[in-house]
Amino acid sequence: MAILEKCTECGSEDLHIPEEGEKDQSIYCNACNAVLGNREKLIKKEKEDEGEGDHQVEKLLRGLSGKE
Repeated sequence: MAILEKCTECGSEDLHIPEEGEKDQSIYCNACNAVLGNREKLIKKEKEDEGEGDHQVEKLLRGLSGKE
């Protein structure tokens, strides 16, 4: 999970992002203890971003082939 890279409160890159377990586990900053969201929302955001990335690649390929 690479979407959340820095704490929105202090800018630290030392984040606690649970890899397994309940989907509603909190993601927090190890430096300032700010709660930055939960695992379920991060997973949902990653899936949305992956789909958007796939769409952009398809659009680029169509443009290169002249089939836009």
